[in-house]
Amino acid sequence: MEQLIGPNSFDNVFLNVPLGTTAGASTCNGSVTIQYYQGPRDWPDIARAAELFRSGSIITKGDPEYPALSSQLRAKFLSLADYLIENANATYFYNDTTPGRIGWNPFGSPWDAWDNGTCSPASAPTVYASYEALTAIADAYIATHDPKYLTAFINGSAFWNGGFWPQEFRQYDLATEQQIRAKAASYGPYEIASTYTVGGSRFSPSKVADQLVIRYHYFADDPGYFAVNSTSGMGLAMTLGGVGSPYSSYTFPDGSGGTVERSFSNIGYYAMLGVAGNLEARNYGYTDLDYVYHATNDYEAHIHFPLYELARAGFATNNASFKATAREAALDIIDTVSPVKLQDQSNDIYFCLVRQLDPQLLDFCKKTYQRVKNSSGISFYTVWPIINVLETDTTNTVSYEGDGSTQSLAQSDQSTKSSLSAIANVLTAVQGLLAKLRGQ
Repeated sequence: MEQLIGPNSFDNVFLNVPLGTTAGASTCNGSVTIQYYQGPRDWPDIARAAELFRSGSIITKGDPEYPALSSQLRAKFLSLADYLIENANATYFYNDTTPGRIGWNPFGSPWDAWDNGTCSPASAPTVYASYEALTAIADAYIATHDPKYLTAFINGSAFWNGGFWPQEFRQYDLATEQQIRAKAASYGPYEIASTYTVGGSRFSPSKVADQLVIRYHYFADDPGYFAVNSTSGMGLAMTLGGVGSPYSSYTFPDGSGGTVERSFSNIGYYAMLGVAGNLEARNYGYTDLDYVYHATNDYEAHIHFPLYELARAGFATNNASFKATAREAALDIIDTVSPVKLQDQSNDIYFCLVRQLDPQLLDFCKKTYQRVKNSSGISFYTVWPIINVLETDTTNTVSYEGDGSTQSLAQSDQSTKSSLSAIANVLTAVQGLLAKLRGQ
């Protein structure tokens, strides 16, 4: 078996891909292409790779065929978490000058994410890259309790929970700003900051300060735009931060002009509550139901992120409601959305991320994996959902390293192990694919 750590391994293959371009998105100078870091600063994929190796280390623990593989995968997972911390590239935090802030942005040029005339700097954090990185860092802290990971998590998430910028919508015309504020105000106490909106949601269970739903915005200069997966991703990161550090907190508005201390766990729960509300209402579109310009509930390819993130938050906190909501939404989607639409860009494979929620989802995953494997071979994007299962023990409770209940999926999920058979070969295949992406 090839060693996963070494000069010809994942490090060199994955972390040294040059800057590339992605077409079809608007930049601030009117161009139709943006510069995108495909390798060393492709933070979402690096973070997902960390999740892949973390999951693999649990699946293979105690495997007699590869007794050293679990520790190798764990080391690789932690090395990627270290890489995320050491190479965080966001340097512009608007007027937040707090020392120690870190963040992540995968773009090498400015980007108009919503095509509304805003100009988000290439050096400012994006929520997508940040929540993926923070999830991996939170996992590393849960696995090791090494304080360096908690410090990095706090420094990387503070930007998204600080409300550091004045509330006015500087890039919007007055009519647009009034529409956004009127929609939020119609649901009771609220505050719209540059990185989140607290309250102002039909999903807040009450007007009590620590029960107001929180939403995260993709960019700090687009505070009126709600994408469901932006909130679910940061909500999961905060949930895992709470699992690792139950007493850590941030200061949030109380909806009445004051502030309240809210723990990581509280922030994560009330972020995910709004996500669950969208899925319960069968909103499988990109934008949140409370977004003032929400137009359609139709299935959109990003919805697999909220499904997975809500389910994983449910497992991490043993929240039966979150797990049930993710299960029902996933079953509804595979039952009502056409297979052709789900197969577009292999989006159906991502339902493997929630396959342990129901036998029907597991069967769907097996069939999808065979389709993808037979049609296009193994790739990172097919392996990640297959390996990165929701790690559960036989009682369907969370099973993190160090919590006393961890059970290897090599024991508790024989069908998963059989479908992969030789995880080392799969991961080697991923390395080969990444080498091809580099043109080698």
